Amino acid sequence: MARRAAELKDLQVKAINKPGRHAVGGVPGLELQVLPTGIRTWILRFMINGRRRAMGLGGYPEITLKAAREAAREARDLIRKGEDPIDAKRRQRSEMRASAASFMTFRAASEAYIKAHESGWKSPKHAGQWAATLEAYA
Repeated sequence: MARRAAELKDLQVKAINKPGRHAVGGVPGLELQVLPTGIRTWILRFMINGRRRAMGLGGYPEITLKAAREAAREARDLIRKGEDPIDAKRRQRSEMRASAASFMTFRAASEAYIKAHESGWKSPKHAGQWAATLEAYA
Protein backbone atom coordinates (compact mmCIF):
# COMPACT_ATOMS: atom_id res chain seq x y z
CA MET A 1 0.00 0.00 0.00
CA ALA A 2 1.23 3.49 -0.87
CA ARG A 3 2.47 5.77 1.87
CA ARG A 4 0.42 8.85 2.63
CA ALA A 5 2.32 12.08 3.14
CA ALA A 6 1.63 14.06 6.29
CA GLU A 7 -0.55 17.08 5.56
CA LEU A 8 1.70 20.11 6.00
CA LYS A 9 0.58 23.55 7.15
CA ASP A 10 1.47 26.90 5.56
CA LEU A 11 4.34 27.62 7.94
CA GLN A 12 5.84 24.16 7.39
CA VAL A 13 5.73 24.67 3.61
CA LYS A 14 7.28 28.11 3.96
CA ALA A 15 10.20 26.58 5.90
CA ILE A 16 11.07 24.05 3.16
CA ASN A 17 14.25 25.18 1.41
CA LYS A 18 16.20 21.98 0.74
CA PRO A 19 16.44 21.31 -3.04
CA GLY A 20 14.28 18.44 -4.25
CA ARG A 21 10.64 17.41 -4.28
CA HIS A 22 8.72 17.46 -1.01
CA ALA A 23 5.26 15.89 -0.57
CA VAL A 24 2.88 18.28 1.18
CA GLY A 25 -0.09 15.96 1.69
CA GLY A 26 -3.77 16.70 1.33
CA VAL A 27 -3.87 15.56 -2.30
CA PRO A 28 -2.02 12.48 -3.55
CA GLY A 29 0.94 13.44 -5.73
CA LEU A 30 1.08 17.12 -4.79
CA GLU A 31 4.67 18.18 -4.19
CA LEU A 32 6.65 21.34 -3.62
CA GLN A 33 9.69 21.31 -5.89
CA VAL A 34 12.65 23.34 -4.63
CA LEU A 35 15.28 24.02 -7.28
CA PRO A 36 18.98 24.53 -6.43
CA THR A 37 18.49 28.23 -7.22
CA GLY A 38 15.88 28.45 -4.43
CA ILE A 39 12.88 28.78 -6.75
CA ARG A 40 9.89 26.81 -5.47
CA THR A 41 7.10 25.44 -7.66
CA TRP A 42 4.09 23.17 -7.24
CA ILE A 43 4.10 19.85 -9.08
CA LEU A 44 1.31 17.28 -9.33
CA ARG A 45 2.51 13.78 -10.20
CA PHE A 46 0.00 11.23 -11.45
CA MET A 47 -0.46 8.15 -13.61
CA ILE A 48 -2.88 8.10 -16.54
CA ASN A 49 -3.15 5.45 -19.24
CA GLY A 50 -0.03 3.74 -17.88
CA ARG A 51 2.08 6.90 -18.19
CA ARG A 52 3.57 8.83 -15.30
CA ARG A 53 2.98 12.55 -15.79
CA ALA A 54 4.06 15.64 -13.86
CA MET A 55 1.99 18.79 -14.15
CA GLY A 56 3.19 22.21 -13.03
CA LEU A 57 0.66 24.16 -10.99
CA GLY A 58 2.60 27.42 -10.59
CA GLY A 59 5.20 28.99 -8.39
CA TYR A 60 5.24 29.36 -4.63
CA PRO A 61 4.37 31.79 -2.94
CA GLU A 62 2.31 33.26 -5.84
CA ILE A 63 0.23 30.07 -5.71
CA THR A 64 -0.57 29.39 -2.07
CA LEU A 65 -0.76 25.95 -0.48
CA LYS A 66 -4.56 26.20 -0.44
CA ALA A 67 -4.72 27.19 -4.13
CA ALA A 68 -2.28 24.43 -5.11
CA ARG A 69 -4.38 21.83 -3.28
CA GLU A 70 -7.54 23.09 -5.00
CA ALA A 71 -5.88 22.96 -8.45
CA ALA A 72 -4.58 19.46 -7.69
CA ARG A 73 -8.07 18.32 -6.65
CA GLU A 74 -9.53 19.67 -9.91
CA ALA A 75 -6.84 17.83 -11.88
CA ARG A 76 -7.55 14.64 -9.92
CA ASP A 77 -11.26 14.99 -10.79
CA LEU A 78 -10.34 15.11 -14.49
CA ILE A 79 -8.14 12.04 -14.06
CA ARG A 80 -11.05 10.14 -12.46
CA LYS A 81 -13.13 11.02 -15.52
CA GLY A 82 -10.41 9.55 -17.75
CA GLU A 83 -9.06 12.88 -19.03
CA ASP A 84 -5.43 13.93 -18.97
CA PRO A 85 -5.34 17.32 -17.20
CA ILE A 86 -2.23 18.40 -19.13
CA ASP A 87 -3.97 17.77 -22.46
CA ALA A 88 -7.11 19.52 -21.17
CA LYS A 89 -5.02 22.56 -20.21
CA ARG A 90 -3.39 22.64 -23.66
CA ARG A 91 -6.80 22.41 -25.36
CA GLN A 92 -8.11 25.25 -23.22
CA ARG A 93 -5.12 27.45 -24.10
CA SER A 94 -5.45 26.76 -27.83
CA GLU A 95 -9.19 27.55 -27.68
CA MET A 96 -8.40 30.83 -25.91
CA ARG A 97 -5.84 31.72 -28.60
CA ALA A 98 -8.32 30.86 -31.34
CA SER A 99 -11.06 32.99 -29.80
CA ALA A 100 -8.62 35.89 -29.28
CA ALA A 101 -7.56 35.66 -32.93
CA SER A 102 -11.18 35.89 -34.07
CA PHE A 103 -11.60 39.37 -32.54
CA MET A 104 -11.21 42.35 -34.85
CA THR A 105 -8.15 44.49 -34.25
CA PHE A 106 -8.45 48.26 -33.90
CA ARG A 107 -6.66 48.73 -37.23
CA ALA A 108 -9.09 46.43 -39.04
CA ALA A 109 -12.08 48.13 -37.39
CA SER A 110 -10.85 51.61 -38.34
CA GLU A 111 -10.20 50.55 -41.94
CA ALA A 112 -13.69 49.02 -42.14
CA TYR A 113 -15.24 52.21 -40.70
CA ILE A 114 -13.42 54.43 -43.21
CA LYS A 115 -14.41 52.17 -46.09
CA ALA A 116 -18.07 52.12 -44.96
CA HIS A 117 -18.34 55.92 -44.52
CA GLU A 118 -16.02 57.04 -47.32
CA SER A 119 -18.85 57.53 -49.81
CA GLY A 120 -20.63 60.02 -47.53
CA TRP A 121 -17.65 62.35 -47.13
CA LYS A 122 -17.22 65.39 -49.35
CA SER A 123 -13.87 64.40 -50.86
CA PRO A 124 -11.39 61.51 -51.00
CA LYS A 125 -9.00 63.80 -49.12
CA HIS A 126 -11.30 63.57 -46.10
CA ALA A 127 -10.85 59.76 -46.00
CA GLY A 128 -7.08 60.25 -46.08
CA GLN A 129 -7.32 62.69 -43.18
CA TRP A 130 -9.31 60.16 -41.15
CA ALA A 131 -6.76 57.45 -41.83
CA ALA A 132 -3.82 59.73 -41.05
CA THR A 133 -5.39 60.95 -37.80
CA LEU A 134 -6.10 57.42 -36.61
CA GLU A 135 -2.61 56.30 -37.57
CA ALA A 136 -0.99 59.21 -35.73
CA TYR A 137 -3.05 59.27 -32.55
CA ALA A 138 -4.55 55.86 -32.04
